[in-house]
Order: sequence, then C-alpha cells, then structure tokens
Amino acid sequence: MTIASRCLAVPPQCGQSVKPVEIGSDVWVGGGALILPGVRIGSRTVIGAGSVVTRDIPDDVFAAVGQDLFGVGMEILNRLTP
Repeated sequence: MTIASRCLAVPPQCGQSVKPVEIGSDVWVGGGALILPGVRIGSRTVIGAGSVVTRDIPDDVFAAVGQDLFGVGMEILNRLTP
C-alpha cells in the first residue's frame, strides 16, 4: 500500500497544504493499492489489490479496480454486511 503525496518536503517548501488520509477501523488494503491525499476510507471496508483510491469510500463495502465507460476506475463492487 502506498499513501501518495505530491511533495516529500515540509508543506511551506512545497507550496501546498497537506491533506490527511483517514482510514477507519477494520480496514483491509490489498497489496499495491495507492491512496491519494485527502481520501477517507470507511470502517469495515476492503480495498482490492492494485486499486487507486481517488475519492472517499463509504463504510462496509468492497471496492476495487473495475472497468467503467472512461477506462479503468475504482468501483464499489459489493456492500458488506457487518
């Protein structure tokens, strides 16, 4: 798993503010997944291997890379029952 950042320097040197990543409890993230800045991943969620998380993911879902009209994108594939 990689949590991406645009700059490895301290924010004033980078000229941008840092956006935190929020990961809920009981979250599984598959190998090679990339989580972009400012994203929230809900509790009891599974992120598939190799996924690129660009937007918030709700609680209790399985989300992974899937094919959409514009190419490869992140999709919620299934709702998980707690």
